[in-house]
Amino acid sequence: MEFNIDVLEKMLPNILTVLTQLGATFILFYFIKKLAWKPVREIIQKRSEAEQNKLIEAQRLKEESEKINIQAKQELQQAGADAKQLISVGRSEAERVKSELLEAAKKKSEEQLDDARKEIEYEKVLMRTELHNEMVDVALMAAEKLLSEKFDEKRDRQEIEKFVKEVVKE
Repeated sequence: MEFNIDVLEKMLPNILTVLTQLGATFILFYFIKKLAWKPVREIIQKRSEAEQNKLIEAQRLKEESEKINIQAKQELQQAGADAKQLISVGRSEAERVKSELLEAAKKKSEEQLDDARKEIEYEKVLMRTELHNEMVDVALMAAEKLLSEKFDEKRDRQEIEKFVKEVVKE
């Protein structure tokens, strides 16, 4: 087998070209490292720190919002308990006012009933006094009438009965 050297030369890279390309690549990497690597690395580092600070701030805000949420729940529970207590106090106050009003109404009705009884008793006494006075007057008029005429028991009885009928008609 015979190899054609031209083909072999074309298939294998030229060592000088490879070395030149490697040298140029190393020089390029050297200048990139010297001129661009540090500034790019600083920019990346600053960006990383800024993102890290944002993450820390976000975590702090999350924890703060959780604390606020827990506090709000506690305040809501406290408000519910306070509302229940206020409702209870309101109910007891309403019951107290109701009982006071009922007691006052009962007392007033009893006073009015007592006043009415006293008024009735007063009217009874007044009527008895008037009746007594009228009976005395009637007895006096009857006695006067009887004394003015002669004494006859039968006739006196008839006259008294007649007089009582006259008085009762009036």
